[in-house]
Amino acid sequence: GSRQTVTTAENIALLISEENLRGYAVPEGYCLADFQYIRVYIRRREDYPRVKAVCEERFAGVPYIFYHYADICRSDLLMEIEGVI
Repeated sequence: GSRQTVTTAENIALLISEENLRGYAVPEGYCLADFQYIRVYIRRREDYPRVKAVCEERFAGVPYIFYHYADICRSDLLMEIEGVI
């Protein structure tokens, strides 16, 4: 759970970075703290404390909603994150 959360946050940070967005003619990049909110879907209840801790650290100050026992589309994932900048 927590390792997937760290990897997911790092991947999101790369996607919204200035370096990546420049290739799509977006003049500036963003950071994780720029999200208006995030939704976090967690497959297993026991992962909640670790996933929450990573999200609070990486998305500092961003409002969040957690959905427990979520139906996640990929069976190999324990959690998913979506959000709005």
